[in-house]
Amino acid sequence: MSIDEWIDQTIAAKGYIQAQEDREEFIIATGAGATKFNKWMKKAGLRFNKQTGRWTRWEDR
Repeated sequence: MSIDEWIDQTIAAKGYIQAQEDREEFIIATGAGATKFNKWMKKAGLRFNKQTGRWTRWEDR
């Protein structure tokens, strides 16, 4: 599964991505390294909310 597909599926299912909940699944599904998680979230255009610890699409905020 591509990283973009994983991000789209996870956002569609939950409405957000949270590192604590989703990092392990991200690594298994995409083969990307754990240290690349935040990089890929930013590259996909997601925004991080420091209060909730969640990544969301900008238009969903």
